[in-house]
Amino acid sequence: MTNVFEGFMLTIILMLALTILPRIIWAYLKVEESWQHHDLEALHELQHERNSWLLRHFSCGTAAVILLWIVEARPALEISHRVTVAVGVYAGCCLVFAALECLIWFRIHRYLSLVPVKVSKRDQR
Repeated sequence: MTNVFEGFMLTIILMLALTILPRIIWAYLKVEESWQHHDLEALHELQHERNSWLLRHFSCGTAAVILLWIVEARPALEISHRVTVAVGVYAGCCLVFAALECLIWFRIHRYLSLVPVKVSKRDQR
């Protein structure tokens, strides 16, 4: 049973990496393109999207770390060491993806902070 679960976890990790990494690279390129074209609305949308992905990755990584903590604290569960390693790799991947999303979010935030604020002139009499 543990070999099946271990293989399943490693397959999930591989599929996660193969789908998330190109999406993160695409998001970075989209941010750079939107900044070059001064498309502030697209930057705001990308910032909101990055925030939601950041929360997803961080919550999955945190849940995996909590699962590891429970498994290590309760030896009576008799979970194999290889399965805990697979869950640990999953947690690490999720937290690395969260860090990458955070870097892109900060880049968008920096770009948006460089945009001057429009101030309306009041009638002076």
